[in-house]
Amino acid sequence: MFFIQFLFLFINYNMEKKIYKSSLKHRMWRHSQKGYKSHRISNWKHNYEIFGDLELFYQIWETAEKCDVCECLLNPIYNRQKTFNSRALDHCHQCLIPKGILCKDCNIHKKLKCPCCDEYN
Repeated sequence: MFFIQFLFLFINYNMEKKIYKSSLKHRMWRHSQKGYKSHRISNWKHNYEIFGDLELFYQIWETAEKCDVCECLLNPIYNRQKTFNSRALDHCHQCLIPKGILCKDCNIHKKLKCPCCDEYN
């Protein structure tokens, strides 16, 4: 009986150790440039259903320095803190194409006109 309990604890410990190692490896990859880019593009594609050349949109998003509406300076791309000047990719909710790179404040309160459907949404 003691041996079975010991064996169970040993197996359980090793499984937790493997899971921790794989999650640690995943977290390290997510914080790398390649992982951050992959996660951002996947987020745009699956959560916001934005389509088009997402690699090109990412390059534009990455190099943008000012908001398209209020011209405020945007936070650096890898700054994880959410502030009023965090970057946001504004997109049309009807035709699902990106409209511009805005600060978080403008993305919530001020909208750009969509070039395709001529609506503010």
